Amino acid sequence: MKKNLSILIILLLCITLHAQQIRPDVVNTVGGSAQYSGGYFAWSVGEPVIGSVNGLGGSTLNINQGFLQTLPGLAKQLFLTLYLEGLWNGSGLNKAQNESGDNFPGDVADKVQLELHNAANYSQIAYSSGNVDLSTSGVVTLFVPSTYTGSYYLTVKHRNSVQTTSASVVNFSGLNINYDFTSIAAKAFGNNMKAIDGIFVIFGGDVNQDGVVDALDMIPVDNQAANFGTGYIPEDINGDGSIDTLDMNMLNNNAAAFIGAVLPY
Repeated sequence: MKKNLSILIILLLCITLHAQQIRPDVVNTVGGSAQYSGGYFAWSVGEPVIGSVNGLGGSTLNINQGFLQTLPGLAKQLFLTLYLEGLWNGSGLNKAQNESGDNFPGDVADKVQLELHNAANYSQIAYSSGNVDLSTSGVVTLFVPSTYTGSYYLTVKHRNSVQTTSASVVNFSGLNINYDFTSIAAKAFGNNMKAIDGIFVIFGGDVNQDGVVDALDMIPVDNQAANFGTGYIPEDINGDGSIDTLDMNMLNNNAAAFIGAVLPY
């Protein structure tokens, strides 16, 4: 009897193991995920990492138990370099401040949003990133789904800067895409950047994000300055945590120069 029971258990285990296979498209309901330059991986909670197995079909992919990983190529990686006028310190970007110090940890200077716009019709947004980290060295690293293989206008948005778009469409056919706004004004559509000692920065001062720096931006900045306002708020154009004449001067200069977004409509 015991012998028959043992055989039955072994058969059941064999069937279970044979039916189980590693798939790169498994979605976990409990666990986490992260991205890297070649793709994406996810892990499930509750299963210890006790060994490794080889990927299917002779793949060189190795997967530790407890981890479910996609095959490479699921995500593209965009490397973008840009500087913001408000945070520019002559060699990099200051860290945006709040009323008590750095608003973000590590080397994060501030957050920006990136959009991919249709090459034939700029008004159509193909992809939007939401807030992503902008480092003190002016670098943004963004993972974009591999389904975006065409060419797109690349637009940068920031809480109190003028939205700025690439001079022409950017090709996303490869896995790694690089674009540098800082080297020459012509990298922005309409040459719409400010030159500071040979470096090109994105104009600051569009506090209300209506696409132009004008009196409508001055009013909230003036009000905050009169009330000795502090904190991580759009009216703090230079990001030092307080709203004062330094913010008003930058805004007034750009308003006097009729600075605003230049877009490929």
